[in-house]
Amino acid sequence: MLTGQHYQNAYLCDDIEAAIEKMRSYYSFGEIPIIDVDQQVKTKDGLKHLVSRICFIWIDNLQIELIQPIKDETGIYNCDPSHTANGALHFHHSCARISDWDKFRAAVDQQDLPLAIERSDDNPHLKYLYLDARSLLGHYLEFTWMSDEMWKRLGAPS
Repeated sequence: MLTGQHYQNAYLCDDIEAAIEKMRSYYSFGEIPIIDVDQQVKTKDGLKHLVSRICFIWIDNLQIELIQPIKDETGIYNCDPSHTANGALHFHHSCARISDWDKFRAAVDQQDLPLAIERSDDNPHLKYLYLDARSLLGHYLEFTWMSDEMWKRLGAPS
């Protein structure tokens, strides 16, 4: 399922501060806040716990998300540790913004890529899910719906 407005590529790392500095050696950007995330997500096996440190870096119209997994009961962020050592970046997923979540969500149930995780019930400004497209594309696909207010809070270009 390929739909929506692609705006993000996401990378795993083992040291988010080191990864930010590696990115800074190639791109010019200001201060990047690191966000500590502790959440429950839906999986086919029920609710699972995810803890991570993330940040968002905008380079023109592309957002780079860096993810340092801390606790991952889903297994979605499993990666060979040698791929993320010392802040090295390992590509994980692309993300597209969806304008109509209900229509999109109904279509998800009609396609054959497995649903990996979902968080769509508890935040009126943000809903997201990951489809496991590794068999097709070699990586996960994330889809988000967010309010215009949240889009602006993420620092999106207008």
